[in-house]
Amino acid sequence: MKEDPTQQQTLLESNIFDNWNLVESQEDKLQRTRASIDRKERLYELHSIKRRQFTKSIQEFQTALDTFANTAGDRTFIKQGLDPNSRSAIITKIVQQASPLWLRNFQILAKSYDGISTRDLDEFAQSFFDSTYAKNVVGAVKDIGDFIYHGASTTGLTPRILMDICKRWSEILQRAFTELIDTEMSNAEAEVIEKMAFDALCGRLVRMHIDVAKKSGNALTREGILPQKWASDAEAQKRKIEHLKMFDLVDAKFGAPSQPAQAFAEQSSVNGAIDLSKAKTTLEKMLMTRTK
Repeated sequence: MKEDPTQQQTLLESNIFDNWNLVESQEDKLQRTRASIDRKERLYELHSIKRRQFTKSIQEFQTALDTFANTAGDRTFIKQGLDPNSRSAIITKIVQQASPLWLRNFQILAKSYDGISTRDLDEFAQSFFDSTYAKNVVGAVKDIGDFIYHGASTTGLTPRILMDICKRWSEILQRAFTELIDTEMSNAEAEVIEKMAFDALCGRLVRMHIDVAKKSGNALTREGILPQKWASDAEAQKRKIEHLKMFDLVDAKFGAPSQPAQAFAEQSSVNGAIDLSKAKTTLEKMLMTRTK
């Protein structure tokens, strides 16, 4: 039985229509994706070109430094340089402590914008913290902080280093928030993010720098004390041997006191001087022993 040509034509047109809808649907999706990428790139470029003026002054960082390093000892330790591992560990700890609060603040600020869904916030959270495979926002904050803090290896921690770290952290966090809300942020929001970076950084970095410098200083002091003690002990021993040589009580082969000499040496004072009366008594006993 032959199929109706009209039915065949209708079926063919239906398939073409379905395929066309599929192609059109995929093309629309692709265009929307491209538009979203283009918009984010424009926002990124706009944020890079139109850098917001950093509102914190150098004096604010000097005040923070003076507030948290408020003793003569602290002011000495704040000028001490730290090794790379210590600096990196300090920055990592500060960012790990502060980043969950930064994320919560971003989520609160973003809720005032229309069109920000729970899914958007969840996706942002996933791309916020660093991981094995991606640095993301938190990784970038750590890296730039570690890079700028390198200046403290010779100068110690200064208001300029604090200011430079805070400024770069603010820029990274502002850029991340701009991508989340998909539009330009307000000046008020930019200042809130600056304050987030400032509050997380200044007190923690100053106190941690001082604490690590103190521990390093104590370790160096201990390292210096031991050689001094060894040198002092060696000098005292040398003086004792010289005194023993005067009475021919040193074992020439080994350069050390013989057994009778050890008893003699024990009667010497700590500074190596010999009590002559006791030395005489000891020598007399030793001579009597030898003549028996």
